[in-house]
Amino acid sequence: MPDQDDAPVADGDPDPMAAVMAFLAPGAPFEMGTEKVLGVPLQVFVQRAGSYASC
Repeated sequence: MPDQDDAPVADGDPDPMAAVMAFLAPGAPFEMGTEKVLGVPLQVFVQRAGSYASC
């Protein structure tokens, strides 16, 4: 069994804001965009599921 001292070490603390921005970036699963909702511009998820009301 290898020593824990031989385990790879990360290059410092991860940047939590960079992780959030990666999820919100264009083309990412949680990309944000502005659309009008009842005539008011709001921030929405671009790749959200559709509404059943539009069927």
